[in-house]
Amino acid sequence: STAATDSVVTSGKMNVFLASGYTIESAANDDDIFSSVAGTAHTATTPNIGFADVSGTDPSGGNNVAAQTLTVVGGEGSADVTVAENATAYAIATSVNDVSSTTGVTATATTEATISSVSAGQVSFSLYGSNTSAASVSATVTATDLTNLRDAINAVSGQTGITAALVENDNSQLTLTDNNGYDIDIRDFSHASATTLSSTSATGSEQSMSVTGGAGSATVLYDGGVHRGDQDSVVVGGTVAFSGTDSFTVSSNVAGDSFDASAGQSIFSGVADSTNSSTLSTVSAIDISTRAGAQSAIDVVDGALTQIDEARGDLGAIQSRFESTIANLSSVSENVSAARSRVRDADFAQETATLARGQILQQAGMSMLAQANAANQNVLSLLQ
Repeated sequence: STAATDSVVTSGKMNVFLASGYTIESAANDDDIFSSVAGTAHTATTPNIGFADVSGTDPSGGNNVAAQTLTVVGGEGSADVTVAENATAYAIATSVNDVSSTTGVTATATTEATISSVSAGQVSFSLYGSNTSAASVSATVTATDLTNLRDAINAVSGQTGITAALVENDNSQLTLTDNNGYDIDIRDFSHASATTLSSTSATGSEQSMSVTGGAGSATVLYDGGVHRGDQDSVVVGGTVAFSGTDSFTVSSNVAGDSFDASAGQSIFSGVADSTNSSTLSTVSAIDISTRAGAQSAIDVVDGALTQIDEARGDLGAIQSRFESTIANLSSVSENVSAARSRVRDADFAQETATLARGQILQQAGMSMLAQANAANQNVLSLLQ
């Protein structure tokens, strides 16, 4: 329910999926983000985690994300990620990526909202995305054509980071996108044709505009009539997609089963510290006829290519070690062969010298023998 304040805050859905092929999901109820039985792991059946909207009545309350600590356990290791109160999807993804070298888990963030059912006439509001100063948007529209409003929003996209596009085949709806994951914050909606209660009008002239977050829950902004001062602002939170090449788990130390308007809510529902586990996703199981499905398929392919790159790196390192070992063994083999040759092969010069010495000794011996024989003959001759 919405109290009688001047604004309403609605945060959009937050999806978590494993780009490289692992995804986690749990069916969400209307009033919680990640439903589970206490102590059980969240297991996926489709390539994302769904989060329902949470809403409050304080426009300064941001997207109602509570201050919490996420524990990310990936293939490389684990790390704690601190999430500040009302942190945007961009801030959460940035914090996760800051420790990706430790966990092996990365995150991306986007925010989408849909504007529809706009009362014909001149509408005006302040738009916030990545900007801290208001970007004024004003355009004259019809109930069936929001082209002028699209152009007015895109005219300040350099300031807000938010772009607008007409829904295909339906010019009465606009899709607002912040590709960095900042909250889409629409404040102070007003309509030129709106009037309040007066002596001539018991109800005034009420004008409205509907804003739908990523989870599909719509918030209607009003100006004039009995809603004068009610629900003229809305905050749409973003989507955080966790990804990694290995399976991983993410848990929060804050319970998400109940919503506290003053403290916010966990980005996961269920009891505190319950584990949200990743599940392998394949391209063949993804519907690529939708933008989200096509992006999921691309993420899965990117993850597969990353795994191939890692495998090539591992094989390259092994190959380098083999080549180094082979080169070392070749050197050892050459040294052993050289040593064996020195031991077993003949030294020609030395052997030639030895042969010459032997021949000389032989000739000397024969000469001495001849002389000795001659001496014997001389003795015999004297005896005769």
